[in-house]
Amino acid sequence: HTVTAMPGKSTRLSHYCGDGSIFPCLPSRTAENNAAKRGELLVNDLEVHGGTKVGSGDVLTLQTSPPPALSSPGELGRRQQFFHELTEEKPEHGGRLRVLYEDSDCAVVFKPPGVHSTPWAGTRKKWGDLTLCDALPMLLASPSEAEALDAAAASSLPAPLPAHRLDARVGGVLAVAKTRRALAELARLFKERRVTKTYRAIVVGEVCPERIFAAPGQSVRATRGELGEFTCTLVLDDDNGPATWCATASNATSSAAGAAARHARSTRTVVRVEQLDGGGRASLTEVRVVEVTPCAVHGALTTLELRPVSGRRHQLRIACAIGLGAPIVGDDLYHAEVDAMRAAHSLPPLPPVRRRAGLFLQAVEISLPHPLTAERL
Repeated sequence: HTVTAMPGKSTRLSHYCGDGSIFPCLPSRTAENNAAKRGELLVNDLEVHGGTKVGSGDVLTLQTSPPPALSSPGELGRRQQFFHELTEEKPEHGGRLRVLYEDSDCAVVFKPPGVHSTPWAGTRKKWGDLTLCDALPMLLASPSEAEALDAAAASSLPAPLPAHRLDARVGGVLAVAKTRRALAELARLFKERRVTKTYRAIVVGEVCPERIFAAPGQSVRATRGELGEFTCTLVLDDDNGPATWCATASNATSSAAGAAARHARSTRTVVRVEQLDGGGRASLTEVRVVEVTPCAVHGALTTLELRPVSGRRHQLRIACAIGLGAPIVGDDLYHAEVDAMRAAHSLPPLPPVRRRAGLFLQAVEISLPHPLTAERL
């Protein structure tokens, strides 16, 4: 694939073609940098890197990888067995792999817990290196050029690709691209934060924002070791208002608190947990308490509704465990940090947690514009 740079100010290669607009199969800067490192992306027939300047008239050449070799009969049988196990109805395992929405360009599927979304260096579960990507071609229909909205969208991917990822232990809704243009557009939607995701989690202990904060709009700031600095802000917001989940600390005033007291049934309490890690990367999670359930082991369990405004690795797990001091049930990674925090406040340690067992976190909803028609899905 060859493209001549348009007239204009010179810019970095990663900025010029790292959003899928030049080469749809390079939907992100990471994909562009990796292609340059492999020697597949050239400028004026010369090997380059992401910082190389691209100016008017430069010729960009992309050599796409050859298609993978056909699977052997034994490998194909292993993949089919893997697919059948994922799609088998097992309620005790958190749900089966199934299609929630599909058209010729994209799909939304339910990913069961226990399987990786995409391949990575540490992929070694029950099925070895097999991931959701290996099951999607058997689950989704191939895009048809006759059904595609235009010729650009008709360029199908070799296989459907997830547009984002869920941890192996997390099940839930996952957006998938079937064409190159859809993949590039989905990457742009996530980058522009136009995709809303909602999770449910069950955490250890009773999370009661009214007991943590003295008044709406008040912030509690704390430094939690190597994981960075956290700011928790309590916000009261009216369900009937135009932006239930977009409230900020500035509009949670005393008058809002008074209105909330008069209209308790129509008001929800939202805690905004903001973290600034050691690298200066900020994350923001909005938390709503759904219910508190008595528990013989932990004293109480709290069901939370979580909405990540940003997207960082383990963002929800860290926000619950370190930001709220209430780790998700089954979270063996941040359990020790919470015990250290409790010890600093003369509180007893949490009961032991089973390692590598289930994690009580699930992606229950996703809302986004269709990557081609902009219709809200």
